[in-house]
Amino acid sequence: LASESVYKQDPDAFWDFHKALYDAQPASQQHDEAWVTVERLTEIASETTSVDVAKLEDDLSENSTVLEQVSLDDGLVKEHGVQFTPSIMINGVMLEDPFDYETIERLIEQGTP
Repeated sequence: LASESVYKQDPDAFWDFHKALYDAQPASQQHDEAWVTVERLTEIASETTSVDVAKLEDDLSENSTVLEQVSLDDGLVKEHGVQFTPSIMINGVMLEDPFDYETIERLIEQGTP
């Protein structure tokens, strides 16, 4: 939700926020401890972006329009059986190797099956 909100408000800062969020994760031995809070997300966002923090907090609520977008994305993941990131689907074909340029090129050139 936070990433979607940051992207929506300040697309140019998305990757800075993304990197800071990953950098803020606890050490591996404490990785399962709860650490993602609204306060921590807004702190990271205020350090790395120019987003409206009040809007970000609103976007993290259960009634936000951002939640609708995340739910839509989650539905697409389930509908298409996406199991890993990155994943590439071209013309209805899920690539086993998302870095196989020749297959990507061939599927694009073939067009819609």
